[in-house]
Amino acid sequence: MEMFAQNGLWSGRFLFLRKELKWSSLEYSYYTSYLGGIGLLSQYIIVPFMANKLKLHDSTISLLGTILYMYCNVFNKKFNRRMFLYKINN
Repeated sequence: MEMFAQNGLWSGRFLFLRKELKWSSLEYSYYTSYLGGIGLLSQYIIVPFMANKLKLHDSTISLLGTILYMYCNVFNKKFNRRMFLYKINN
C-alpha cells in the first residue's frame, strides 16, 4: 500500500513506470520492496558499521551520503538526457 500512499516528489513514479516500462502494480511493488530493503540495510547495518568500526563521526557519514547523493543525481541526469535524446532521434 505504500506505493500508492506516497506523496511529493515521487508521487507519479508508478504512473510513469507503468506507461514507459509497461510495469504492473506487482512489478512496481517488487521495485519498492527492493528499495525498502536497501534502506533498511543501510540504516541498520552500514551506518552502525561506519560509526562503530570505522569510527566515523555522524557529520562525516552525513557528508558522505550527501556527496554520493549528488554524484548519483548528476549521473542520473546525464543518463536520462542521453535516453531522452535517443527517444527523440528514433
